[in-house]
Amino acid sequence: MSGIKEEMQSIREKTLHSKTWYLIAICVDASMSMEGRKIESVNQELMWFLNKINNDSFNRDSFEIAIITFGDSVRTIYGFSRIERMNMKDLNIEADGLESEMGKGISTMLEMIDEETRKIKELGHSYYKPWLFIIGDGGASDHHSCAKISREVIERQKSGRLKVDCFSCEDQQEDSSLKLFTLDGSVKDLKELGNKEFDEEFSRASSSVSVAAIENGES
Repeated sequence: MSGIKEEMQSIREKTLHSKTWYLIAICVDASMSMEGRKIESVNQELMWFLNKINNDSFNRDSFEIAIITFGDSVRTIYGFSRIERMNMKDLNIEADGLESEMGKGISTMLEMIDEETRKIKELGHSYYKPWLFIIGDGGASDHHSCAKISREVIERQKSGRLKVDCFSCEDQQEDSSLKLFTLDGSVKDLKELGNKEFDEEFSRASSSVSVAAIENGES
């Protein structure tokens, strides 16, 4: 029995070293405007989303996930990690900031994405287009920073280097800063996190061209 386990572990390790990575980057508003029902909903939906990935034994090792929050400051909850290395039982984001520095938070996450993709390429591996999730009620206190970083986010989407979805805890989105970060200005309901689109996107990953291949002119 131990021989079978060792063989399975060996196969798993070889698979990890040869697979193409799927990066999920999640930014969450943790300002005081999110206190109560909103932040509770975020925690609930995030836990459901992470458990959904964790329960997929066939695909879960393809994911690296990072979560940060932004309020008065930016806090890293998880750096890019495989799901098995994340202690999800401790995931409990709290609203505790008077400000909502959305621009700074998203800028920090872009830096994290760049660093992680650099490491992956240095190891000779490849990765699919990173997927950025921005979650909040749409309010931002650093409007200038938001406008500036939104231009970079849009440029990355247009050049095929980033996919972005924004999820709101609010029903009304007329003044939402989240609109700045999607190509068509769309903002989804928080309950759509990890919905059918996510399943379809990941199912297509195995047959699509990775970002590394695109950068090498193979698309």
